[in-house]
Amino acid sequence: MCILLNSNEDLLFSGTMEDKHDNYVIALSLNQSETQLVSCASSDKLIIILEKREYDEFEFKYFVKQTISDFGFKIKFIKDNQFIGQLVVKKQLISLYLNQKKDNFKKIKRIQLNNQILNYYSFPLVYNKERNLIVVIYKTYFDIIREMNQGKFKIVDQLNCETFRIFGIIANNGQYLVYWDEKNEGYSTQELFNN
Repeated sequence: MCILLNSNEDLLFSGTMEDKHDNYVIALSLNQSETQLVSCASSDKLIIILEKREYDEFEFKYFVKQTISDFGFKIKFIKDNQFIGQLVVKKQLISLYLNQKKDNFKKIKRIQLNNQILNYYSFPLVYNKERNLIVVIYKTYFDIIREMNQGKFKIVDQLNCETFRIFGIIANNGQYLVYWDEKNEGYSTQELFNN
């Protein structure tokens, strides 16, 4: 259901059922220093953290049970010790951070997003560090989110594609959103705000 390549392109991670999850792994993300790997699975109330050991081997480190009310289907590190995730049913974006003293993750923010129907695999959870942008898709909308002061998050823009079938990504520089949608039966490019 998902694969992930490290920045040196010499390690490939693949999500399967052959690990500590009870169902298919559908999202993987490495932190910026590539020392931790986070995963979430379909119909599974767990987020799992693996940590890099010797010889580029990753070993189980934590379960994060308390973070999932139904199950997570998208997850993304945005800092070395902070990741965000999207939860099914409750329709929330949750930011978590690692509490180094207690060896667990803790919630720091929930954002209630505006729409209801989930687009499971058609658009990844995207974070662009340069422009401090998070792009999330729900129902027919792209929500553009920014981390504000003191770890608070805010939806700063929204784009309605007027169809549920949307596939796409943002450019590496975070300036453009490129997507295909069923209504237009073609590709569109949207410049994201400049401020």
